[in-house]
Amino acid sequence: MNDTSQPIIVRPPGKRPLRERLLTAVFQGIRAGTSRLQRRPTLPMDPCRILLIKPCCLGDVLWTTPTIAALRARYPSSIVHYAVSAYAAPAILGHPLVDRVITYDRKAQLLRHMWAGRYDLCLVLERSPLFTILPLLAGVPVRAGIDSSGRGFALNVRAPWDESLHEADLYLTVAGALGCPTKDQHLYFEPGEAATQAIATLWQQQQLRDPVIVIAPGGGSNPGMDLPEKRWLLERFAALADRLHAEYNATIVLLGGPGDQALCTAMQTAMHTPALNLSGSAPFAERGALLRRCRLFIGNDSGPTHLAVAVRCPVVALFGPTDVGLYGPYRAQARTVRQFLPCSPCFVHGHFPPCPNNHRCMRDLTIDAVYAACQNLLRSEQRV
Repeated sequence: MNDTSQPIIVRPPGKRPLRERLLTAVFQGIRAGTSRLQRRPTLPMDPCRILLIKPCCLGDVLWTTPTIAALRARYPSSIVHYAVSAYAAPAILGHPLVDRVITYDRKAQLLRHMWAGRYDLCLVLERSPLFTILPLLAGVPVRAGIDSSGRGFALNVRAPWDESLHEADLYLTVAGALGCPTKDQHLYFEPGEAATQAIATLWQQQQLRDPVIVIAPGGGSNPGMDLPEKRWLLERFAALADRLHAEYNATIVLLGGPGDQALCTAMQTAMHTPALNLSGSAPFAERGALLRRCRLFIGNDSGPTHLAVAVRCPVVALFGPTDVGLYGPYRAQARTVRQFLPCSPCFVHGHFPPCPNNHRCMRDLTIDAVYAACQNLLRSEQRV
């Protein structure tokens, strides 16, 4: 279970930007004028042809894996395809419950595939009218998704946007609207045999010794969005790694994507103890295989954190401007560390307001607090 040092504060949704409020009014007007499209259809029987759409990003795609499991429980003999951007495809490639992963560069390309696929059911796990309208244009008879402030006007099986739900639970409401069982579902990632063997070879070559602790100091960067405000201070990550090495004789591994190489190298330079830096070099599947074997993962609100959850690695997650309740480790053996400030979390509807406090929510996270969370999990792992 997730654990925090203080109770989670539930806040009312923040005020949306003016542009979003205007678009919401437009979409709600369209929905009111297209009530025929909203009539609930007859759901297909198993077997049928099903398409899920979630374009981005790595962590978000992992959050859809409980929905895939729920869908398969309802449609065990059906063909299930998953449409995703090339950037986020590694998070779903090799999933045993997905028959085919479809990558695309442009929405027109995806639409052509949908026409050719002759799908009976499409789940749109994206709150964008540009995606919710695609199955209508492709002639898919059953179109399910999240009705986010009227953006789901082209859907005919709609799950209301509950802003208090974790993203993974929000996606599960779409499966629930289709009669799928949604209880006791978890994130899942399968690295595959080749990645597992590659990490076994690396483990032997590098003579990695338990406890192996992975630290990902980066994150927050996705196509079209860069959120460095979510990152803890690099020098504190380095000091924490040194302390874990000294107290537990831990082997420290630094992990991150190609965009995190500079951060990981700077952290490695700031450390007084050795570390294995795998940032940028390891394919996504190999990162998952590595995390599956490790004793502990420490990171910000980022894709690597959710990958660690998906392969059942214990997680210490650091949160500041984003909401633990919406984006935290999902149904995991995890500890979340955050500062409870009146202004935090402030990331609302995809936007950060100007911060007058120089991001105190992350700057005030102490090494002692994060170390205590690590210690808690390491001790519980020893008891197991």
